[in-house]
Parts: sequence; C-alpha cells; structure tokens
Amino acid sequence: MKKFIIALIGGVVAYLALIRPQVVRWGATDDELQRKWPGDDFAPKSKFVSTQAITIHAPPSAIWPWLVQIGNGRAGWYSYRWLEYMVRDGKLLYEGASHRIVPELQSLKVGDPIPVGDEAFTVVAMQPNEYLTLRLGAEELSGEGAGHTFILDPVNDQTTRLIARARIASGSLLSVLVTVFFFEPGHCIMQTKMLHGIKERVERRKG
Repeated sequence: MKKFIIALIGGVVAYLALIRPQVVRWGATDDELQRKWPGDDFAPKSKFVSTQAITIHAPPSAIWPWLVQIGNGRAGWYSYRWLEYMVRDGKLLYEGASHRIVPELQSLKVGDPIPVGDEAFTVVAMQPNEYLTLRLGAEELSGEGAGHTFILDPVNDQTTRLIARARIASGSLLSVLVTVFFFEPGHCIMQTKMLHGIKERVERRKG
C-alpha cells in the first residue's frame, strides 16, 4: 500500500510538472499564451486557462464558415465521431454538414445556443472572420462555468493561426481536481483533433 501511495504521488507530481504544462498550451507560442485575446473579459477570474493553436494555410474568411456551424445537431465538432456520439442530443449532425459548408448554418448571432450534450454554449461575442466567444454555465463566469473563444489571427494573406482559448471558473476542491486531472487532458485531446479537423477541411477545400 505504501509503495502504491508513493507511486501515485510521484505520478501526480510528474503529470503536474511535465505533462500538464504541455496539455494547456498545445501548439501555442509564448506570445499567443501571453496575449490578451477577445473573450478574455468574459472570464476575468478564471483559475484555469488553456490555449491551443494550429497554422492553417488559408485566410480567415475561408476558416470562419466552418467555425460558425459547429455544435450538436449542426456540423458536430470535427473531432472524434465516437466521442461526439457519446454527448449527442437528438441528431448528431445536420445532413452531411461535417464535410461541407451549409448555408443554413451560417447565420449565427450573439445569443444563439450551440448545443453540446444535454447543455448548450451561448454565443456571447463574435466578429466575423476574427473571433467567436462561447459561454457554458454561469453568466460572465463569475462562479462555476466555462468559456471558449476561437480566434483567427492572420499571419499573411494566405496563412492564419487558429487559436482556441478555454477559460474555466472552478470553485470547490472537487471541481478543481476534476478540471486538472480529467477535463484538461480530455479537452486537449478533443480540441487538438478539432483544430486538425478544421485545418484538413479548409485546406482540402482550398486545394
């Protein structure tokens, strides 16, 4: 039992010191981590912030249509389909939307819901071809809740950095432990797959 406890403590320390720092910043540069992005003001007291990013060889206007149609019953999340099925609510996808831009799903506006599982994000801020900010949970994230912003940061006329910043306001010790050891790694796996999924769709369509 003593050896198990020592091994467990060692594993926790190793995860916090070596693995977690990479989980919360996958693909992001030091500058992207330190910069203040749209959406940060909706979660100023967040205890947990993660930033993932990927380079897409296309302008923001080619990426935006794929972002605004995300959500259950819409285009899904461009991630692992079997995991998306686990959190579906009603039909998973608008007919064929996962691999095409659907005109009917392009009229997103502030206040609209983005379904995920039994809940829904709410669009709290957006600027076409620049950023999309979503909130899940408590208003303004003053208590429990989560916010998510997708940012399109142009590098040049044909290259864009797609940056995804998640902010979580966790209160109790249990919610902190769940966030650090379950939500953050799970989110990283899903988020990085989503970023790659968008990149593949945009660059394939462009080509």
